[in-house]
Amino acid sequence: MRTSLFKSIKGLPRIGAIVSTALAGLFAGSAMADDSVTLKAVFPINPDSYVSAPIALFKDFVEERTDGKVNIKIIGADEVIPSANQFEALQNGVVDVILGMTSYYSGVVPEGMVLLYSRLSPAEQRETGLFDLLAKAHHEKGGVMYYAHAGGGPATAFRYYLKDKGESVDDFADLKIRASGSIRAFTEALGAAPVSIPFSDVYMALDRGLVDGFGTTYAGITFNGLHEVTKYVLDHPFYSMNDVILINEQTWNSIPEETRAMLVEAAPEFEKIVEDYNEEIMKDEDKLLVEKGMELIQLPDADREKFYETAYSAGWAQFLADNPVDGEKLKALAE
Repeated sequence: MRTSLFKSIKGLPRIGAIVSTALAGLFAGSAMADDSVTLKAVFPINPDSYVSAPIALFKDFVEERTDGKVNIKIIGADEVIPSANQFEALQNGVVDVILGMTSYYSGVVPEGMVLLYSRLSPAEQRETGLFDLLAKAHHEKGGVMYYAHAGGGPATAFRYYLKDKGESVDDFADLKIRASGSIRAFTEALGAAPVSIPFSDVYMALDRGLVDGFGTTYAGITFNGLHEVTKYVLDHPFYSMNDVILINEQTWNSIPEETRAMLVEAAPEFEKIVEDYNEEIMKDEDKLLVEKGMELIQLPDADREKFYETAYSAGWAQFLADNPVDGEKLKALAE
């Protein structure tokens, strides 16, 4: 099953095709004439990004496992519903499924940000009880069903991309680094100055010397031509993707009980499919960047340890400040 999924999903041409033909069905009913059920789904960002792949993987997975009794209709990304509003759309039943990033709805379910700093695989999160706590928090605070973690393996989310080669973690001092909110605290802890600019402006900022580098997801910088204005990849990926599959509770309860039970039992298999898919993407990405003339660099052992200690100390400090009641318990289960 995974082989066929990798062939059909890689590059996400199918999502783009689905988006272009399905916008008119946004508010269509979900029941079909043959008594199968169709669930409307959205995802947060660019369909060409590997970060969006789990929604297409989920579509294939559900339709195959239920023999077409449950179908997923992917209607688009932020051009359909703004990313920041997709969680609310799920709550209100405008859509039935979202590939959500917990950072977009952390004001409602702040516990979800634990996924960013967890160093456990999705399977290990289930073993420790972290999955159950997150499912409970999503139900009680958000009124939605937390189906699966769709972020892949641990410590594979972000990397730093630099104009000049660094040989020590101390070389970050005084650098100007474009950083999103998810990595801002870590960037500051390294001694760098985080710069907040739209990602679309990073090329210009690098080209004009306004920033010395940037941090972003593991793969995809060639889409924006950023390999042309950066030379080095600090090959120490950190944090985890905080992507999740969420389902409207009323929609979920309308699915026959036997089918629901089967999907719940199969959820860990879906998480492993995403994990394997991301591993393939990362291998391909490293090869591509080298072909484009970039150099993957690694810090000496002592500096590498300091780098990761700083990353997770800064991240957990932010998480605990945002979750003063249950933060320590969640941290313990996530580590």
